[in-house]
Amino acid sequence: IVAVTIVALLLFVPAIRGYQGGVYNRAYGCNCHSQTGSTAASVGISGLPTSYDAGDLYQLTVSVTGGVSGSGGGFSLEVNKGTVSIGAGQTLVKVNNQGNSATHTMAGNSYRSWSFDWSAPSQGAGLVTFEVAGMTSNGNGGTSGDRWATSMVQIPENIPANNPPSVANVLLSPNNAVTTDTLTLSYSFSDPDNDQESGSEITWYRDSQALPQGTVVGLSVPPSETAKGQEWYAMVKPSDGDDFGSVVSSNTVTIINTPPTLTTPTITPSSPEETDNLTAAFSTSDDDQDILTTEIRWYLDGVTVAEFNDDTTIPSIATREGDEWRVEVTVSDGDDMVTQSSQIMTVGEIADVNNPPEISTIAISPSQPLTGDDLQLVYTTQDQENDAITTTQIEWLVDGIPTVYDSVTIPSEETAKGQVWEAKIRVNDGKDWSSWYQQTVSIA
Repeated sequence: IVAVTIVALLLFVPAIRGYQGGVYNRAYGCNCHSQTGSTAASVGISGLPTSYDAGDLYQLTVSVTGGVSGSGGGFSLEVNKGTVSIGAGQTLVKVNNQGNSATHTMAGNSYRSWSFDWSAPSQGAGLVTFEVAGMTSNGNGGTSGDRWATSMVQIPENIPANNPPSVANVLLSPNNAVTTDTLTLSYSFSDPDNDQESGSEITWYRDSQALPQGTVVGLSVPPSETAKGQEWYAMVKPSDGDDFGSVVSSNTVTIINTPPTLTTPTITPSSPEETDNLTAAFSTSDDDQDILTTEIRWYLDGVTVAEFNDDTTIPSIATREGDEWRVEVTVSDGDDMVTQSSQIMTVGEIADVNNPPEISTIAISPSQPLTGDDLQLVYTTQDQENDAITTTQIEWLVDGIPTVYDSVTIPSEETAKGQVWEAKIRVNDGKDWSSWYQQTVSIA
């Protein structure tokens, strides 16, 4: 229980000095009105808490009771911490520019009760002292026959027993998210009192705009809420059920482009004769709903036949027995492109079906590289016919821009913090190319 120290000083001489329009900083009394009234007066302040909360607003009332009969009176109050103020339309009380003293106005000298506001000081201010002098006047226009009193009240600060929690390692992942990815927020919660997390608030931001509560439930943003080019981050306001800690922001994740999808093209019929047209069959799609452009290239005996560029069909008049035809399709969404090749088809012969090789595993080591680390592309291949890999094609991109590097190693001196490196690889078994495979890392 925090005691409130109230010291009431009733000063008989010298008398308090009164002013019809009030006076600031005279809570101790002075030398004008005598104490000749027959009944003693008393003054008090109501509305004060037993202990104040830092920064809170309190409505206070100064009242003078006893003293001489009638309704005339006045007061002068001083406070050493916090700020005194009055509301709009208040005509009975006025406050000095420093906000540390209040007194009655000309309109307020016919009252014996006056109200005003007090804003408590900031945390750590400690004990606050209020001093007030109040008068009851007989209204004779003179300085005799009045009674007045003074009082002092001290209010301690309410120091919260609870310590607020905090969060760290606020991370939104994956860093290189595409529209099909779920964004996941993670963080570490700690509390100096070992309280459990309760009532923490998470505000999600999309393109710097806070989303209404309930738009995203929990710690995950489903793909249905994201789109290419959007920037996402979250603000975490930790709570232990009693107090909130400081708000901490996550990293910002930009939804990057999703490369288009292209099926491996096929040539029909599967065993063509000289009288058959050759037709390329494939399908494309894009998770970002981007407009796709398609490039088709036909190869006869390994050489591009330019006159059939972007045609899906080779007329039979252009083929002859023994020709070996292959079609390669490239699809682009304006940001990324994907290339797939068909198997080689021989006209007039039973096709020797070959299955293209595959990349069975692919990784960039280390997976979380620093600027001093070399980047190493590590992969394994497989071929259903156990054909040997005859050709390997490697491409490196940094921040989406192609580079000149085509080996499995990128020296550390070529990388920089914050860069995103992507490795692309495909292999050939002497007959067919595999699909392109890619892997990405960010330089920390």
